[in-house]
Amino acid sequence: MRAAKSNTLRRLVRPLAERAARNLEKWGPQDFQTLGLAACEEAGELAQAILKERHESGKRDRIREEAIDLGALCLQIMARSDNTLGGVVGK
Repeated sequence: MRAAKSNTLRRLVRPLAERAARNLEKWGPQDFQTLGLAACEEAGELAQAILKERHESGKRDRIREEAIDLGALCLQIMARSDNTLGGVVGK
């Protein structure tokens, strides 16, 4: 049972890590302010997708995509705060 949960978590986190890597390739290392503001914007987009799905027959896939965008930024913030990753995410 524990292995199944672990595999599920890995499956769910993989797209976040992939999106975070693409973000880093596209934008380079970002500071906390930039990442935090981008995360706030993505949280708003996620909220909008949830409301659309609930009240306007929006697509559930959009909720997943917005959650991946937000989760990727959260991973980038976590990586930025981890001093052992220095060169990977910037100073």
